[in-house]
Amino acid sequence: MKKWFNKTFLKRFANKSFYVSMRKMILVSLVVILVILAIMQFKINSSSMLMFLMVELLLLCSNIVKFYLLQNSKIKVTLYVLDSMLILLLLALSGSSYIITLYVIILSEYYYSANNNHSKCIMGLICYASYVLCFILVNSSQPTFDTSFLVSQMLNDGIVFVLHFAIYNMAVGLYRRNKIIEKNLSELEDSNAKLKNAYEKLEEVTVLEERNRISKEIHDNAGHSITTIIAQTEAAKLLIDKNPAEAKEKITYANLHAKNALQELRDSVHNLAGRTANQTLHAYLVSIITTFSSSCGVNIRYDIDDLEVDFRIERLIVSALKEGLSNGYRHGKSTAFYYELKKENDKLCMLLSDNGIGTNGEIIKEGFGLTKMRQEVNALKGVITISSDVGEGFEIKIELPIEKTNNV
Repeated sequence: MKKWFNKTFLKRFANKSFYVSMRKMILVSLVVILVILAIMQFKINSSSMLMFLMVELLLLCSNIVKFYLLQNSKIKVTLYVLDSMLILLLLALSGSSYIITLYVIILSEYYYSANNNHSKCIMGLICYASYVLCFILVNSSQPTFDTSFLVSQMLNDGIVFVLHFAIYNMAVGLYRRNKIIEKNLSELEDSNAKLKNAYEKLEEVTVLEERNRISKEIHDNAGHSITTIIAQTEAAKLLIDKNPAEAKEKITYANLHAKNALQELRDSVHNLAGRTANQTLHAYLVSIITTFSSSCGVNIRYDIDDLEVDFRIERLIVSALKEGLSNGYRHGKSTAFYYELKKENDKLCMLLSDNGIGTNGEIIKEGFGLTKMRQEVNALKGVITISSDVGEGFEIKIELPIEKTNNV
């Protein structure tokens, strides 16, 4: 039962406007106090009862208008002044110290509506000073006037004013801070939900990028090896009758590359770098070049600096070299290549050129390999230039920022 009360009743109450609920409570309290004061006045002095009731009715109407019909704060201030004057009039008619309860009720709404503590203090002091002055004037004319009683009463009433001001404003301040915290928590929950969605989308994008990267590695590595295998087997077919020994050697090389291709496929699936941990990048690039040169019977000159680079950059350099050699041999009919990898200031520069048949540089058609190469260069904030001309071969130039690279 308690759990249901907390989840249902309190939640519904919290969703209502606190200000609307407070106004209803103030009006109910005001009606109750006005009725009690009217009964007390009837017992004490019934001759002024009609006037007393009319003033009470005006005070009630003023608060109804103020709560439900007016939104302009300047006009509301006028009604607060009217309320204070009506309360003083009630005090003059009755002389009762219980009139202070009306001040407490009226000031409660004002304290909640006011924007700053300065105006609250001024209003509270004005009301208290007016109340004290009127109370003294009314009671000083009585034959049983007692100064000590008057001072004691004013002190008690002053304590009531101060306690009401302090406790009520502290409660309102706590409520408002609680609402701010609730709003911030709600915004935080929304932000967390959005962040979670963004993270899930990022995971999907990351998985997709990783799939694309693996497919590119398979294309580059396996394509390079299969190109070499095709070249070796074609050469073996031509030599099988004329020179069986050399043909056997070509077939042996083809078999070796087939095994390498299988291993490279496994390496791609397992996200390996493509070289062993104790092998430098320089040595790995040279091994690719010499293997391709001896397998395909082409001449490859190279000038490679001994560098240590980020894994992503290394992967791009290796795949670009394999893609360029494979394309140059298969499509460009190249017999000679020149490869260069240098550090120039804050850039890593790679150059691969061949002496192939070339193509019209204005209409170079980039296949899967070159497209993926360009995407990876752009992802690393680098620049790639692909140039060619008919009869002038093919050239790939890549420049990458090397903030994370150093000379070994």
